[in-house]
Amino acid sequence: MRGFIMKKVACTLLIFLLMFLFGCSNTSKTPEHEQSTIAQTNEGFQNQRIILPNSNTFRLNWDSVFQDALTKSNSSFVIMDKIGKQYWGIKSKYNAVRQEIDDEELLVEADSNKETSLTYPANFPYWSVGSGTYVILRDRYLYEWRSYTSQFEEEYGHDMKLTRIDCSTGKVEVMDEFQLNSPLFYLCKMDEERFLSYYVVKAPSEKNEYATLTVATIYNLDGTKKEIIREKYENDVDWTDSEGTLIERFAVKDGEIYGFGRRRISGAYKFFLYHYDHNGKLLETEAVPGFENIIGAEQPLVFLLVGDYIVFRTYESLTSYICKRTSNGTELIMKGADGNVSYAISTINSGAQSSTYIFFIESNVNDDGTLKEKESPLYAIDVESGKIKKANFPVPLKNPYFVELQALSNGNLLATYCEDKYDVLKQKQFLLPCDKLHALFDQIS
Repeated sequence: MRGFIMKKVACTLLIFLLMFLFGCSNTSKTPEHEQSTIAQTNEGFQNQRIILPNSNTFRLNWDSVFQDALTKSNSSFVIMDKIGKQYWGIKSKYNAVRQEIDDEELLVEADSNKETSLTYPANFPYWSVGSGTYVILRDRYLYEWRSYTSQFEEEYGHDMKLTRIDCSTGKVEVMDEFQLNSPLFYLCKMDEERFLSYYVVKAPSEKNEYATLTVATIYNLDGTKKEIIREKYENDVDWTDSEGTLIERFAVKDGEIYGFGRRRISGAYKFFLYHYDHNGKLLETEAVPGFENIIGAEQPLVFLLVGDYIVFRTYESLTSYICKRTSNGTELIMKGADGNVSYAISTINSGAQSSTYIFFIESNVNDDGTLKEKESPLYAIDVESGKIKKANFPVPLKNPYFVELQALSNGNLLATYCEDKYDVLKQKQFLLPCDKLHALFDQIS
């Protein structure tokens, strides 16, 4: 057993860990919480838990789209991603002696259902926590940072290890390791040969109690690495202007590196995008007007750039957002607090098809665990055209209980449901092939 359940709750447990860093075609009736808005500062907007765009619901033919992710029933195995012919995920089993669920990280071949356990180096420790971000290179190698320090030893720093799983064999290697005062490393894929790794930590300051340091390094498939960015930021409640550059998150778009963060100017926080080259040289700084009205005082946990769109999720409330950068400011497309809206980004790059969609769906589960008495349609943003589409989403279960919508590294979507109520040992995962899914939504003009 490798304690993998913690990955599902790591974001929640770490909500407050880094807060110190930033200073203190038929149509159906439109639900009442659907709207389209340019970001506002009014309290009513901030208090709305779910905001969805106005759009007619189209009735599409889904007959050939929903597929079983695994050819044989394996409801106790939860897929995280697909690499080559293997699914990477978690297998859960109830332990009657301890009266708890054991879980194991392993590989399962998509066609045969054959299981491959991961092979770790001798005397390898159990991991305790990680950011949950990973990258896949050459459709074979999976990289991820994790902390291997127990909660009782955290005051001495975290023993961080960058591991690589060869998903064709299950072999696990340690590619890099060192001590850090935070367990959170984040990864962004640049291409099939390299990725960006970064962290945000406390640092000494001569002007304040502490500074915030952001360090980014490029790692190559051959094991070499190069630090390219080291930005220091200082701020205090009594200051009207902060000093330095705060990079809260990085994102890679079309192979280009962008840093994102806030700056205090005349007592108010404003947000900026910083475009760097692959050697860490700052090429351009661009303001993101209106973003402060959307995120408020929260910090981004996940941050993605897709065309003109910003997709992010916050630490404090685990709220998901989709925004669009326009000439009039930052337009809010979607908001879903407490995990009430799930999103997935799917891209196809082939001779026959080339498109990117941002899909999102409202959970059909109330906060008390009961099912909502309404249909939850699937939304899709055509990134190139900017058109927002909405269609029926007929999950082939009698009483589907929504768990998650996610995109696999090959662009396919994975929709996870239970029947009637949540049961980690009885989850049903449906594969939605990206070619069929994109073609289906292309029908909506």
